[in-house]
Amino acid sequence: MPDKQRTCPKCAANVGPWDTVCIDCGAPVPLDREPIRIADDRDYTPLYGGASANPAAGGLLNPGESSEKTRMRVFDKQMAEELRKERPATLVLAAIGLIAAVALTFVARGLLAPAGGWVGLKEADWTAIRQSSFGMFVDARVLLIIAAGLCISAYLCGIGELLRFVAQSRAIKAVERNELPDVVGVTILTRVGLLIAAFLLPPLGIIMGLLLKMSNSNDLKDLGGQMLKLGVIAGGLVVLNAVWIAAAGFASQHTPDPKTP
Repeated sequence: MPDKQRTCPKCAANVGPWDTVCIDCGAPVPLDREPIRIADDRDYTPLYGGASANPAAGGLLNPGESSEKTRMRVFDKQMAEELRKERPATLVLAAIGLIAAVALTFVARGLLAPAGGWVGLKEADWTAIRQSSFGMFVDARVLLIIAAGLCISAYLCGIGELLRFVAQSRAIKAVERNELPDVVGVTILTRVGLLIAAFLLPPLGIIMGLLLKMSNSNDLKDLGGQMLKLGVIAGGLVVLNAVWIAAAGFASQHTPDPKTP
């Protein structure tokens, strides 16, 4: 056994002592030692370590089989099976995102008139709105910005999940053809959409960030950390603004009047 923990050169995730492929990102991981030579002079490389009664289940090379073929036979087939299980959930998430996007489109459209249209946003006194503290969240102009931002976020997430579903299907087909599949992860559209939502709705960002941080995927953990930071920053700005307004009002009430001559 190697005397140090091996990590993936691409995503830095911990890998097993004899893994040749990272389970998280699918990148090849070079072995620290040469393959073990056994009694019948065949080389084998355990992918996941440990003895197994079934060589295929343990990731052992068959006679005349290269490590790349073993990767397809063991790791890629397992990945394809996981993707098959994930595809229904991906479609459901895409449908939820697109339905929410359509609903938020109507909400934003309904807020246009009370907010005075886009001209009203341009001519608004944002200093006065900010000084209203938490009251600004009942202002139609602020609600219009939040609704429009969430609408964009929902469209990005819905389209991103559809693209992920397509990528999952392509990866499964590639495995069936004994080809090297692409790694399927969170799309950039979904990532940007969730980050926008985390900033506009800090409670949502904090809750979803904590949930994603508990995931086994390094990609989702990273996204969860970003959402958590944005949610905390946005929420902190709102609270600090409210505290500043309250402190300024308290100070002005206790300022003595100037003496008259």
